[in-house]
Amino acid sequence: MYADVEGLPSEPPIELDDIPPTTVDSTVLSWHPKLTPYRLCVLSLTISLGTVKAIASYRNESVVPITIEWFSGVVVFLVLYVSGNYEYQTNRKTSWFFDYDCMNFIWRTLRRCSLRAPNYRTDERSVERLIKPPHPPVTGYRMLVTFTAICFGMVKSSLSYRGLSTAPTTIEWIFGVVVTSGLYWFGLYEASSTEVLPSMFEVDYSSSLFEGGVAIVFTTGHVLALIIAIGWTYLWYSGLVALWGGRSTSSKEDPAPTEYERFFEMVFSIVWSIMGAGMGMGTGIAGSCVVLWSMGKTVVPLVVSVTEKVKTIIGFQDRDDGVDIYTWLRSAVPEVPEAIIHPSPALSLIYDGLVFILLILGYIIGHALVFLIAVGWTLLWVFGIIEVWKSFLSEPSQGFNMLFTWGFGLLWTIGACIATVVGTFGSLAVLWSFFSPLTGTMWLTS
Repeated sequence: MYADVEGLPSEPPIELDDIPPTTVDSTVLSWHPKLTPYRLCVLSLTISLGTVKAIASYRNESVVPITIEWFSGVVVFLVLYVSGNYEYQTNRKTSWFFDYDCMNFIWRTLRRCSLRAPNYRTDERSVERLIKPPHPPVTGYRMLVTFTAICFGMVKSSLSYRGLSTAPTTIEWIFGVVVTSGLYWFGLYEASSTEVLPSMFEVDYSSSLFEGGVAIVFTTGHVLALIIAIGWTYLWYSGLVALWGGRSTSSKEDPAPTEYERFFEMVFSIVWSIMGAGMGMGTGIAGSCVVLWSMGKTVVPLVVSVTEKVKTIIGFQDRDDGVDIYTWLRSAVPEVPEAIIHPSPALSLIYDGLVFILLILGYIIGHALVFLIAVGWTLLWVFGIIEVWKSFLSEPSQGFNMLFTWGFGLLWTIGACIATVVGTFGSLAVLWSFFSPLTGTMWLTS
């Protein structure tokens, strides 16, 4: 710009290749927690006391493990708990106990030996929230600690209930030393100034955990209802199998059944089978379908939401060709043919014909089943009347017994006749309904 002004010397142009590289290191240092004397005491006491107790338990000693457990569970715990309250406080006299990094001694020794020491950040931030929620946040780290404690506790208790001694001690040592030390050191990353693993230490999963608990209770209730419905269906199925399986409760000394009794038993078996299959198994199957439908209304959206989250995780772009993995999987699945979505007139005619045939078969089978139930109901009461009066006439009674028998017989016969009339009317109604498309009337009184 100044080269155009008269009297000023012009500067040579600057090429981009001549610009020297920046001296600022652009690499981001990783963050790791300090190994302070306080934290070193926590880890060393946990490892040493847990190991000594495990060794004493393996040697079948009783006094030493109990003493160590009391000492570590009461004295050591209280001392470390009270001391831990001063770890994140400022302006304290014992800052060396909570701030000095013991790893500096090791790295300084490595540098003196001309060895390369790692370079990382150790500055910590305050984990106190400016706006305190009404309840503690449920982070991923806290759920991990809770789930790990529950799992190891259940495994140890189950092994102890089985009478084992070595396995529970091993589980206790693994959890009390290895797992506890690892979780303690992993929890120190919560105070990272670079916010390492925010999904484990920052995100509050309270709402997701509550929704998951509700979904588990909802699913468990529906599974129990489904088991009841399936058990109800299987109960009626077992009854039908026992009925037609030839299982007879009569002994060999009983007289042979008459023709009426055989016919009565056959009609009863058919009617009971139809009612059992229709009312018993039918209600069980219908109940199972209702439970599955109700479960699907809640489970399907949950599965869709989980699938969407998985898609966001695995659906990254390939840097070479820009192909989305999820899109590629969708393209690999064959699509529904266009002929099925928009059928031709010939396919539509075939489809309508099949639907018409199925409707006719359903119409015939439905009326046949209802007619068999109505006729069977009528025949049951008719043969019941015949058998009752046959027994009255074959075994005459006297006095008060005769009055009671004949009175009961008359009352029962009146009720049976009413039931027979109802069954006869139902049979005629089914026949009239079956032929109603030909007559053009729907009811007997039309």
